[in-house]
Amino acid sequence: MTERYDLIVFKKYKWQGKDRYKPYFVGDAIAAKKPGDFVLDIPKGVSVSGRVIMSPKSDETRNHEDLVTLYMSAADELGI
Repeated sequence: MTERYDLIVFKKYKWQGKDRYKPYFVGDAIAAKKPGDFVLDIPKGVSVSGRVIMSPKSDETRNHEDLVTLYMSAADELGI
């Protein structure tokens, strides 16, 4: 079975003086036949810029806090 991924971008905003992040699901991805390559499916009309997180789809519902932690850990790892 081909592993499937969600493509997620985050919008940063302030609420009560603190930075907050809202996830937006912008597409899907699957692994290509060549190891390490992926096929991305971003619907027509969706414009994507900035940092995109590619996270494995799971049968469990991920909560907002888990997604923000994923986003922030990627930022920390890349030093941005």
